[in-house]
Amino acid sequence: MKRARFAWVLVAVALAAACNTNDPVDPNVPKSLAIVDGTPQTNAVGSVAVAPLRVVVKNAEGNGVEGVMVTWAVAQGGGSVSPGTSVTNFDGVAQTTFTFGSSAGTSLVQAIVSAVTGSPQNFTMNATALPGGGGGGGGAQ
Repeated sequence: MKRARFAWVLVAVALAAACNTNDPVDPNVPKSLAIVDGTPQTNAVGSVAVAPLRVVVKNAEGNGVEGVMVTWAVAQGGGSVSPGTSVTNFDGVAQTTFTFGSSAGTSLVQAIVSAVTGSPQNFTMNATALPGGGGGGGGAQ
């Protein structure tokens, strides 16, 4: 009788342990995407942005996740990014460089990671016309 009761206690303990909701979270699973820095920026058309565009990918516990691919895309306006994809470093940070397009105006650059909260993240980049311009003409006829 005591053995049967002891066996039931063991089964109950094993079931309770299996239902533990405090199991550690896998630190390699990306959960969120957020901007670190790089937005907004303003510079002359055709120039390279002064600062890189940087995002961080974090797990459920708020720690950076290494090795996550981030896709960068110019979603609106002109310009280009290089590289078009980058991988997060040890701290969970990935970056790209933006080159302003040939026309003045606002561009929207997106950092995209599939299936995470906060994706895409948007960077605002403002291209201004080059100083000067116009000129010419006005000579005697």
